[in-house]
Formats: sequence, C-alpha cells, structure tokens
Amino acid sequence: MTSLFGILFGVALVVALSATPLVRQLGLKLQVMDHPGIRKVHDAVITRAGGLAILLAVLAGSAAMVLVKSQAGRSIRDEPREWLVLLGTALMVFGVGFLDDLRGLLPRGKLLVQILAALLLCAFDMRLESIEFTPTYTFELGIWSWPLTILWVVGITNAINLIDGLDGLAGGISIMAALAIAWTALELRAVVEPGESAFIPQATAGLAVILAGALLGFLFFNFNPARIYMGDGGSLLIGFLLAALSIQIRDGAASLASLGIPALFLGVPIFDTLYSMLRRLSERRSPFAADKGHIHHRLLERGFRPVQVVMLLYGVTLVTGGCSLLLLLKDMQGVRSILVVVFDILLIVLLFRMMGHVRIRRTFDALMRVAELGRGQKESVRAFEDLQLHFREAKSFEDWWQLVCRAAEEMGFQAIAMEAGRREDGEQMLNWRREGQQPPDDEILSIHLPIKQRREGGNLKAQIDVHAQGSMESVGQRFALFARLLDECSLADLGG
Repeated sequence: MTSLFGILFGVALVVALSATPLVRQLGLKLQVMDHPGIRKVHDAVITRAGGLAILLAVLAGSAAMVLVKSQAGRSIRDEPREWLVLLGTALMVFGVGFLDDLRGLLPRGKLLVQILAALLLCAFDMRLESIEFTPTYTFELGIWSWPLTILWVVGITNAINLIDGLDGLAGGISIMAALAIAWTALELRAVVEPGESAFIPQATAGLAVILAGALLGFLFFNFNPARIYMGDGGSLLIGFLLAALSIQIRDGAASLASLGIPALFLGVPIFDTLYSMLRRLSERRSPFAADKGHIHHRLLERGFRPVQVVMLLYGVTLVTGGCSLLLLLKDMQGVRSILVVVFDILLIVLLFRMMGHVRIRRTFDALMRVAELGRGQKESVRAFEDLQLHFREAKSFEDWWQLVCRAAEEMGFQAIAMEAGRREDGEQMLNWRREGQQPPDDEILSIHLPIKQRREGGNLKAQIDVHAQGSMESVGQRFALFARLLDECSLADLGG
C-alpha cells in the first residue's frame, strides 16, 4: 500500500515539475497574465496559467492509479461511474476558473458552475447523507443532504480561491489538507465490498496523495518569488477536489473525524472567508466583494514580509490541523471528540485574534448597527408607501398640509416651516414642530426643499429640520423619500 501511494505521489510530482515550465511559456504566449493592482500584493506581471499544470499532474496520477495493479485501481475499473463523475465535475470547475483567467467572468457565473458541479456530485450519490456524532448517535441528514453538500463543496472551493493571495500560501496549506484527507481515509476505512463503490478508502487516499504530489511540484515554481500563479483555474480545482474527497472519506457517512480533520486543516482559509464575509456585511458591502482585508493582507500591514506571512500561516495550519488528528485516537469518541473540535475552533479564533485579524466586538457592533439601520429603512419605506395612497386622496391645501405634517412625523423630522403665500398683512407661514424635548441646535440639520405651486408664480420653499444624530445615510434616505412624496403629490396636483 505504501509503495502504491509512493508511485502515485511520484508520478504527480514529476508531471507537475515537467509541465509547469511549459505551461508558464504557454501562459506568456496566450497572455494569461496577472497584472499588479490595488488588490494585488505583487508588483510584476506574472502568468496565472499554473492551474493547467496542476490539472495535468492530477490526471496523470489518476491514470496511473487506474492502471497500477491494486485494490483501488481494480475497484475503479470495475465501477468507473463515480470516478468519471468526480473528474468530470472537477474539469468543469477548472474550466470556468481558467476561462476567468483568460477573459474574466462575473463572480455569479463561476458560482453557478460550482453549484452545478456540486449538484452532479449529489445526483450520483456523492454527498453527505449522515453525520455520526457518537458511536450510538448518527444524525440522518434526509432532505438536508443536498443543500449541505452543496454548501460544503462551494464553500471549500471558494475558501481556497480567496486565500490564494501570496506566493505559495494556498498551495502549501492544500498539500497539508490533502495529506490529512489521505491519512484520515485510511485510518477510518470501512469494509467496502469490491465493486460497490469506486471510492473505497484506498482510492480516496490515492487521489488525495496525487493532489499533494501535484501541488508540491507546482510549489517549486510558485513559492516566493513566484514565477507562475495557479490562477482561479488552479485554486478552484484544488478546493473542489479537497471538498469532494473529504465527503468520500467514508462514502457519505461522515463523522466528526472525517469532516472535522479536513475542515480544521483548512481552518485558515475557512475562518478567513467566513470572517471576511461578516466584515463586509458589517460594512454594508456584498459578502463577495473584493478587498484587501484577508488575514495575509492584515499581516503584511503589520510589517511582516510575504515569506514570513506564508510560514506563519503554515504554522497555524500545522498546529490546528495537528490537534484535529486527536480525533483519530480510539478513545476520542462521543463527547471527547466534540470537545476536541470545539477546542480547535477556539484555538483558530485565538490565533487569528493574536494576529490582529479578528475584532469580534467591533464586527458584532457594526452588524447590529447595520441591522438597526435596515429596520429603520424598512419602516421608512412602509410609511412612504402608506403616505403615497393618502396624498393621492388629498382634495385641498388643508388636506395636503396635514399629510405633510404626518409625513414629517413618521419620517422622524423635528420641524417644518413653509411660506404659504402673501397676504395684505404680510407673509403667511405654516409651521409644524415635533412635540417633546428638542435636541440641541448644533445637532439640527436644516434642509431647504422647493415645492411646486398650484398656480404660476414660482416655487415655494420649505425648511425642514432633521436631528442629525446617528446615521447620516438614514437621514438622507428619509429626506429622499419625503422629497419624493412632495414631488409626486405636489400642490400643482390639487384642484381649484
């Protein structure tokens, strides 16, 4: 068995070492280049076609596993369906990533292909069907099997893609994760009848070893200073294979070890992705928006050199992943295994916090502010839609003015003053003021709004006082809705 894995690792390593320089030349010829930019760390133009070399090495190693006389190869030859499905979906994911490297695609296009690939895995019974928490308690996923599998596959795929921001970072972490999957598959191997599944534990471990060999060969050219990047094609391919293989460790019957060990070896990209999405939501941006707020960017800002950042994150992966291997011990079952997983997660959070990346309280407070702002905006929109109907029923100036005052009340304004017209004894002023204690003058924002008159003679002007405490965006939105009411249902629309 050891000799088989050595052969597979060697084949993938040699092919990657041989193919990467050729792919680099091809990438330069086709102009598949990664240019410096505000989101980039590098300052030179480098080809990002390296994913093709990784793919070639994986395919060569896979062919070797099928051809070499072994239980794994025999099972695949006897029942090739699942094997072909996995390689086919992996090619789909690589293809959309490589097309993005060539021409640039919208994120939603790449995401849809990833979801389609995950759906195909599910359709061919390569999905999470149950999770064993203790030897006596197994939770059947039932209808949640498909959505959780898709979430797992797409999540891991994109986590590797997002952590690929420094020379050798994604490749090195993925090597450790692939070897952990291989070890876990062999340690947790179950009795599988020949021909029952292409993914007997030896086959799962074999492909994980092949991936590790391909990545190591590529890493010779990708480590700092990199001469080639894996691009989206490579990072998406790696993430997809790691996710799919982790599902097949026990052929769909997952345990805390079979899911926890791969997940914790990938703790750096997974946690960084999740936290980055929360941070973007707290900043009221798309969770998929690009930025320079990932863990490696934070460490660079603190003065670490790129190589130091990579080695530090390698170390974090070894520490957290090494702790997760305790799950393979025979006495680590039930509550003990759950405690190991919880401890490892807390360790990852602590390490990220020590590195200055996690600001839990600040992020939580920002999320609460965003939620409060969202609720306020929904209330303002509901009030606006209700007031629209009432304004359209106004028949006189008095009706209109009463609705203006009601709108000001519901929009949270402090006061309105408006010149209603000229009379012999001077100008007639209409005023409304919110009841109760008034805020200090230095917190009042006064806005002048022109109002169309019923008859010719120019526009009237209304002065609106708004309490400017809190979010200015909320103030602006409420004022915009109020102005829209007066614009759509102005004095010019009244009869008489």
